[in-house]
Amino acid sequence: MNIRQSKEELDTSIKRCIVALACVFLLYLCSGCSTSPLPDGAFSAKISAPYPPTKLRANQKVLINVVVRNTGNVIWPEYEGSNDKYLLQVGDHWHGETNHVEVFDDGRTYLRNAVRPGEEVAFALLINAPTSPGVYTLALDMVQEKVAWFQEKGSETLKLKVMVE
Repeated sequence: MNIRQSKEELDTSIKRCIVALACVFLLYLCSGCSTSPLPDGAFSAKISAPYPPTKLRANQKVLINVVVRNTGNVIWPEYEGSNDKYLLQVGDHWHGETNHVEVFDDGRTYLRNAVRPGEEVAFALLINAPTSPGVYTLALDMVQEKVAWFQEKGSETLKLKVMVE
């Protein structure tokens, strides 16, 4: 074996290592991509609104800050930008005084980055106040498109009382 052969073998080994590392990195990135329904252990969230609305005008549109902590045991995948089928979003519903749903699926904002268990993510959610005056409950929840709202899998929603004038 001469020096030239040793250098070529070393170059080949380095190239193989680079390819292997690239594959591992791509697998890591794709572990946060959603191509199927989440397992039940992923449907767990703690939702808060640091500055919740307490009084709105009928039909008023307001952007609210929502913070969601992944309290499940699975990474929530990021939005891939091409497939909305299993997209994760935060959304809201409006309930009347008798807890009847007045407005279902009012506003939604999608998850832009993967969120590991224990991590938090902040959203800006555009909500639309109901058309009639009254006292309402604004319910905030996470949803995986084409699968379920997190509440349906046992996670608690954030419920805020709002006076609509």
